[in-house]
Amino acid sequence: MSRMNSWDAVQDKLTRELGELPAVRAAFLTADDGRRRRIHFWTLLDQYDEPTERRLVRLESDVEHQFAQDVDFAFTTIHLKGRDPWEFIPRDALIVKSPT
Repeated sequence: MSRMNSWDAVQDKLTRELGELPAVRAAFLTADDGRRRRIHFWTLLDQYDEPTERRLVRLESDVEHQFAQDVDFAFTTIHLKGRDPWEFIPRDALIVKSPT
């Protein structure tokens, strides 16, 4: 699978899966370089939510294993604690779940 196809496939999978996690306020992808050898998956939660975070860990593990031959991943969860999610989303990010 090419890196571009991996990027699209990762985005599609995450978009579907995050639809089932209403506690995730927003999510986006960034890449370390234009060739997208390393994809960074960011999730934004209003606050710590243990059940959601456990499901995120399972989702991240699944994505990492499914696309391991094509891409390296980094995962980060940010607790907003009242902050605006748009403050964390870079212009060049690919939004997987738009802030509500």
